Amino acid sequence: MEITSDRTDNILTILLSGRLDAFGAKQLDEARKKFITDDDSAVVIDMVNVSYLSSGGIRTFLAIEKMLKKRGGGIRICNVNPYPLKVLEMAGFDQFFSIYSSKEDAIKSCITLEGMRRSKVDWDRLPRYNKLGARFTVFEASQKEAVLKVAGDISKVLYARL
Repeated sequence: MEITSDRTDNILTILLSGRLDAFGAKQLDEARKKFITDDDSAVVIDMVNVSYLSSGGIRTFLAIEKMLKKRGGGIRICNVNPYPLKVLEMAGFDQFFSIYSSKEDAIKSCITLEGMRRSKVDWDRLPRYNKLGARFTVFEASQKEAVLKVAGDISKVLYARL
């Protein structure tokens, strides 16, 4: 596995090439320690040159996601080839990870996340809604079409209606 990194608009991108099997996952874990700084909260993982993904690779993605979630961020995976995407779908992780078709879209998502994380939002002044036992607050970050991702206690999320 070949692993390189670069920064675009202060967002770290990790470019993977080869097979992300158990050996590649170990290499990615070592690269994570080298590339991700304490200031990074959102990271793009570009899989354009990855032909194979195993559970070891998914575990490494989960470790990186967990680390970045503590900082208010997460990973954005992009350019996923058909076989690795099928593995993510079969394991249900296509619903867990944020997956983008291009590096540019993933970076834009990270920039938006960083802006929201750093902005001082007065959540008490935002409109709140209560409907059928669900409570939510609307924070408008963009005029573009919105996508809602739900996270929380799996027993409550599975039976939620949106």
